[in-house]
This record gives sequence, structure tokens and C-alpha cells, in this order.
Amino acid sequence: MWWMSLALARCVELDGGHGCRQDLAGWRVLDLHGTDAAIGGAYGELLRDELLGDWVPMIEEMHFGRMPVVFRKLLARHRGHFPDYFDSRARERAAGLEAALALEGGTIERYAWLADLASIGPALQLALGRTVQVDPVTGSVGNRCTSVVARDGDHTLLARNLDFWGMGYWQPHATLTFVEPLDAEGEADGYRYAQVGTVGEVFAGSSGLNERGLAVTSHLHITRDAALVFGRPRMKSSALLWEGLTGSHPRGGTAIYVLFERLLRDAATVDEAIAILEATQPVGAWSFVLADPSGDRAVVGRSYSDIHVARGHSVNTNFYLDDAMHARELHPARGPLEGARLRYARAEELRGDGELTVAQAAELLRDRWDAAVGESRTLSANSVLSADTSQSVVLELSPDGAHVLWLADPHADGFTPAALAGFTAFPFADGFAPGRSRGAQIPAPPVADAEPMAVYLQALHQHTDLHEPGRAAATLRGMDAEDPGLRLMSAWASASTGDLHAAHAELERVDRACLSEHHRVLAGWLEGEIAARTGRVEEAVRIWSETRDGLDGVDPPSCRDLDEMLRVVLQDRLDGGWKKVDLPFPDLKFQDVIELRLGR
Repeated sequence: MWWMSLALARCVELDGGHGCRQDLAGWRVLDLHGTDAAIGGAYGELLRDELLGDWVPMIEEMHFGRMPVVFRKLLARHRGHFPDYFDSRARERAAGLEAALALEGGTIERYAWLADLASIGPALQLALGRTVQVDPVTGSVGNRCTSVVARDGDHTLLARNLDFWGMGYWQPHATLTFVEPLDAEGEADGYRYAQVGTVGEVFAGSSGLNERGLAVTSHLHITRDAALVFGRPRMKSSALLWEGLTGSHPRGGTAIYVLFERLLRDAATVDEAIAILEATQPVGAWSFVLADPSGDRAVVGRSYSDIHVARGHSVNTNFYLDDAMHARELHPARGPLEGARLRYARAEELRGDGELTVAQAAELLRDRWDAAVGESRTLSANSVLSADTSQSVVLELSPDGAHVLWLADPHADGFTPAALAGFTAFPFADGFAPGRSRGAQIPAPPVADAEPMAVYLQALHQHTDLHEPGRAAATLRGMDAEDPGLRLMSAWASASTGDLHAAHAELERVDRACLSEHHRVLAGWLEGEIAARTGRVEEAVRIWSETRDGLDGVDPPSCRDLDEMLRVVLQDRLDGGWKKVDLPFPDLKFQDVIELRLGR
């Protein structure tokens, strides 16, 4: 009963609003009412321990702490050129959160830039000719989300896997926030909405729906058409520095959080959401899947200076559907595009005639079929479920307003793909009631390949949490799986720890005929590294030369930049660059497994 649920909730009253928190099915469930300042303040009060104990240290140490001081200062200068990055509502909410946590003014806006830097940063990295990361395990574009719109009778479903590099943080800090924005007189200041996120997302940002039944999911893109890069395929560090120090005219550009919040707060239908996207210029590069109870849906690609609206489209992954916008994407920043296209085709196939039940939509999000090899794999970014799936949701939109959020129960380890859990129903209306109880459930499925998955997660924990790469490499070698991508990852991990004998043995187990073209290049690159570092330099030169010459330059546009970077790296090895750099350990947590480092 509701009073029993209320007894388990913690509530706070603030000037201009109030909020309550209840922990349910692994989720921190918040309902916040009031002005933006009160909402920010209540958010901070209710999540104080997690925000100050986990979120702030992660942002400051893991992200800003790893940036060179000069880049942090340069970024601060560049931020000043975007006066519309936060609007007045966002600034008010940020100020409320900063006051609750005793943070310096402007801290939340600085933190918000990290979300957009996930798009801008890799584009800058490539344009400046710096390192580029590719993923030989999965052949993927990073942040490989999948969204699918379907109908269940007279209801509309929007199913989504959020595949994010911060996977180890998201699930243990899963947060569902119901928001009722009010003005100073207590009148409605936009539609009530629910956002699915993690501790620290005081604004809506990735998945959510509002009281009118508009549902939205966002997808990241890496493209030349982003702030700071401004369409340039190549740029000098001096140009970036000069623009940061001397830029005197303000530029347009809005935070992804502000834009997403605006969609849920101000739009009732797909058409109204499209109008907002047409009128609002983001700093980064994104696409949005929109759906409403009428069955209307659209995929909208939005970058710094362009927009493409695909009305009636029901599937989205991580490439722009518009050819012109797609041509400006920079795929080598997170690997070849193969995974995004194969996931798109697989999701379309699973969607079938467009009619799915909620249970079938959840099952779609669990699919691990890799069309590149024609079988299900333990880990693959060519499948709808990836190793980075941090949240899985099915948003059920009803014409009578009885909307439901079906959310995958978070895994305590933070690393098990989210959709492999059961799903719990959170009715939208209950989010604004005095209390709530556990809703209907879809049970967790039996997990195929459970043993290789467990071994992979153990290695990930050893490397990411315990900082023991040697143990992690040994664990990967012990994995009972002949998947060539996993074996290639294991070989690279062993080589990076100096165990070249084990790396060679692992590489011998890789069936290169089952690798994609670019992954065969990476296998050749590693083979040359092992030869060079064991005194067989002439053999290494032969291997690297043959590997470089095997890049024929006739790949589709999505791969040409990657070909170019691979040629640069291989030539660097031939010029002796291998003597000046260590092999980096595969970044298992982020799935950006190999970093192409130059010895110049």
C-alpha cells in the first residue's frame, strides 16, 4: 500500500519545491517538484552521498584529472565562446545543485561539457593527427546504442540499449528521476517527465518520456561537424590554441542536456520535438529517436550546422541516415562502421512487421547474433546487445496516458550487459504518487556463454578496479572461447604486459579468416610488433610492409580515414617508431581496445 511505500522513502522540503527518494529494484527513484533551483537542490540533498563520494571524484580524477593542465585551461577558454551552452533554466538548476553540495559556481556546467566532449574530443583528436582508438574485439563504433520503435496493439514502444563507455559506473548508480517543473508561483513550467540515467545527471540526457507520451532517446556521433572542429578534416594545434585564446565573437551551441531536457519539457508530439531540434543548435553531434502514442516516430540527425529528419523511421544505431551528414563522420575515432551497420540491419530484421509485445522488445535488446560471422557471440558490437550495454529500457506509450517505463534491473558488478537482467515496470503516474511498490516484471533469461562472460568480467575487474594488467591478461588467456576477436584481445593484452611468448601463442589461436579486413590488419600489426620486440626486426619489416600494402584504398567512405591512420601507424613502425612507444593495454572497460600510438 502507498503508505507503506512512503515509510521507506526519504523526503526533503526546500524553498520553492520538494523531493523524495525511494530505492527500488536496484534503482534510485526520485520524484522532484518545484522551481529549477529547488529541483537541483533536492537532487543534491537526496543523492548527496553518491554525488560527493562517487560522482564528483570520478569527474575530477578520471576525466579532468587525466587532461593536461594546458588543455583544461584551453577548454575553459573555448567554453567561454558558447554563451548559450546553458539556458536560464539549466543555470538555475545547476546553481541549486551546486548550493546543496557546496560546489563552486559553474562546476555543473563544466561537468556537462564532458558529455559533449565524447563527440567533440575524438574529432579533435583525429583532426590534430593525434592517437586514434580502434576495437579489434568487436569492430565497432564506440557508444554503440540501439533504439527500435514498434507497436503493441494501440500502444507505441520505444526500446533502447544504452551502450556507453562508462559502463562500470552506470549500473551501480542507476537513477530514475520523475520531474514536475513549476514556476515561482507554483504553476506548471513545462510538462512533467521521467528521465532514465545515472547519479550526476540532474538534467535529462539519454532516455525519457513525458506526461503527453513523447519518448526520446539520444545517440552519439563523431563527426567533423562539431564545435571546435567546425568541419576541418585537419587542423594544427596552434590553430586550436589561437582560437581558444583570442576568439572574440560568441558562437551558437547548446549542451546535449539542455536540448534533451527541452524536448521532454516543452514538446508534446513528434512534430513539436522536431521543431525544437530544427531551432536548436547543439555543440556536439547527436541523433534522436522520437515516438509518441499516436504511432508517429522519427529519427532526427542533428549536428553543429546540419539537420536531417527521417519521419517514419523506426531504428537507429550510430551512423547518420543522411548521406551528406554521414560523409562528415569520423569513424576511425572509435573503429570501423561495420558494427553500427550490422546492428542496424539486425534490429530491422528483429522488428519484423513492426508489431512487438513488451516482452518481445526486451528480448530484442538481448539479441547477440553477429551477422558478420553468422552466429551468436559472447561479446560483439555487431549485435544488438554489446559488452558495453549499460542500460536497457522499453518505454511503453499509451493513448490514455497510462505510460510505463520498463527498466532492466541494474547489475551490481556494473559490467554485465544490462539487458541480461529482468525488467521491472515503473508506471509513469506512480512516479508522482506518495509512494510506489515494485511493479510487474519480465524475468531474466538463461544466459548463454555464461562462463566466458564471467571470465571476461573478471579480467575487466582485475584491470579496471584492481589495476593489475598482468593478472587480467592471464585471465583472458584462460578464457574457454575460440572467438577470434576475444583471442586477438587476449594476445594484445599479453603483449602489452611484456609476455611476448604468451602473446604469440594467443595470436596463433586467432582464425584470421574470421576477422574483418581491418582486424586482420591489426593482427598483422601485432604480429610485427612481437617479431620486432623479440629481435626479428627483418621479419617484422616484412610483416608490416605486407600488412600496409594490403590496404587497397577502395573501402567505403566510412573506412577511408581508418585506412589512412593505419597506414600512418604502420609506416611509423617501419621507420623505427616501435622502439619509442610501449604497447598500451586494451582498455577493457571502455571497449576502445587498441590505441594507435606513434613513436614520432
